[in-house]
Amino acid sequence: MWRELDTDVVLLTPEFPGFGGAPALMAPSIDGFADSVAQLIRDEGSPPATVVGLSLGGYVAQSLAVRHPD
Repeated sequence: MWRELDTDVVLLTPEFPGFGGAPALMAPSIDGFADSVAQLIRDEGSPPATVVGLSLGGYVAQSLAVRHPD
């Protein structure tokens, strides 16, 4: 489905700590993951962002909306 996005869309697909190739954290949390995603969005220079999450990503998206509404 992502192939159907406009060519000017920046698509970020972060790996949460301890998943995929990302190193694990000593004390992982949903809020910590949300903060990491917010930083990634800022680093890419793409705020505001449309955020989509499924399962754990859904919880992170909700936390992101509360903690980083910008």
